[in-house]
Amino acid sequence: MRFVLALALLLCACGEDQDPAGARAFWDRIQAEDYRSWARAPGYPERHPSRAAHGDEVEVFVNEVVVDALATPGIDEWPVGSVIVKDGYDGGDLCFVAGMEKVGPDEWFWVEYGSDGDTLFSGAPAICTGCHAVGDDWVRTFVLP
Repeated sequence: MRFVLALALLLCACGEDQDPAGARAFWDRIQAEDYRSWARAPGYPERHPSRAAHGDEVEVFVNEVVVDALATPGIDEWPVGSVIVKDGYDGGDLCFVAGMEKVGPDEWFWVEYGSDGDTLFSGAPAICTGCHAVGDDWVRTFVLP
């Protein structure tokens, strides 16, 4: 039953591109900044098996804002400007590039692209917010320091 529900949610979210211009600008920016050269997220020094969304293996990259926040003990939310990008692989092939950026207090911009850079969904789609709501300030992959 859970599988059927998860599949239904996924199918409903496909193509939920709430902010096409924002998605394109985010893609252009992370490409220009060569996000794969950024620091790796804590616990993800290399490609790592995953049981969550975005593929059976993932690589997770964080910008300098996140790096600085990780070095600041006792913070209770990620600073505005925090960016996390996750490359998702299935069977060794890149399938997804998912990103999230903190754009305001308790406000994140989510986006997921196919391996070709075409936007699958963006903005604050329910499939993103529903899963990330249980995270530490919406981040599930690693925790606040």
